[in-house]
Amino acid sequence: MASESWLLIGGLVAIVVAVVHSVLGEVLIFQRMRKETIVPTQGQPVLRERYVRILWATWHIVSVFGLAIAGVLIFMSL
Repeated sequence: MASESWLLIGGLVAIVVAVVHSVLGEVLIFQRMRKETIVPTQGQPVLRERYVRILWATWHIVSVFGLAIAGVLIFMSL
């Protein structure tokens, strides 16, 4: 396969991984911490609202970076 094909495949895999990362995080981790808001605020006694918000933001920023890398790979393949 040409290198362009590998870059395209890598970009598509990165998109899938980023989406799965966000969805699984929301379903398995943050769903129980949410109380009728987009950003979860209900932590256990150890986690205050502030720390839950930081955790949620850093979780999803990784997915955004994954999508950005996917965009770069797909752009390079074209």
